[in-house]
Amino acid sequence: MIRPIIEYGDIIYDNTSLKNKLKLDNLQRRAAIICTGAYRHTETQSLLHELAWEPLAKRRYNHKIIQIFKIINGIYPNYLLEPITPIQNDVYNFRNNHRFHINRRRTESSNTSFYPSTIRIWYSLPHNLTDSVTVAQLRRKLLLDKPRPSMYFKLCSGKQGILLTRLRLGLSALNSHRFKYNLITSPICEICNLEPETTDHFFHTCPSYLNARQRFYDRLTHELNIDVINLNKSILTNILLQGLIDSKLQSNLLQIIFEYITDTGRFN
Repeated sequence: MIRPIIEYGDIIYDNTSLKNKLKLDNLQRRAAIICTGAYRHTETQSLLHELAWEPLAKRRYNHKIIQIFKIINGIYPNYLLEPITPIQNDVYNFRNNHRFHINRRRTESSNTSFYPSTIRIWYSLPHNLTDSVTVAQLRRKLLLDKPRPSMYFKLCSGKQGILLTRLRLGLSALNSHRFKYNLITSPICEICNLEPETTDHFFHTCPSYLNARQRFYDRLTHELNIDVINLNKSILTNILLQGLIDSKLQSNLLQIIFEYITDTGRFN
């Protein structure tokens, strides 16, 4: 909903000022906070990773590559070829010889505009990209390293889903998280006053949640076959936050976690 608006014409304005680029990045960040329910102090990289969103600069980079590919391969009207000419004057060999001629512009803004900047990018690309035959093939290659959204995150919904997402992002109502961001003066758990209130502490060691934890562990053991007794607690926490390998059991896992969160009453 947001990106088609803020990315309209992005290949043209990619040479805008750093200040304007930061404004766009902040807009995407605000959208990410809304989508995740995260606190506003949450690290941007964590937010983008959670949503499997690429930075806008990376997306503009890919968009420019795709557009220049369409131009030099005649997918777009011929008049778009006029600002660039092949040194060998052979339109059909653009992909293979990578040799273009662009006149040097007098101003920096002109030299960083679409054609000069994109041709420089095109020169720097590996042959496996520039030798692409179709746009679809080029897109696939560009998106090989694109992050993929987690099905576990997609299953999270409602207030409890937001709580779990905040735990995964490392900034929740837990005292250790808030202390890390200098929002409070002490990381100690205010429920038991024994040790820092980390995610591990909340799920596994806080004595105040002993009865809720017993029911929690019993369900993890009998319904999901997770060896909660012998499994390292940090590994178990990672399973709780990131999900199981078997995607068919994700919904059951989330239901068990949400019931534990409700039983503790910690985030009420």
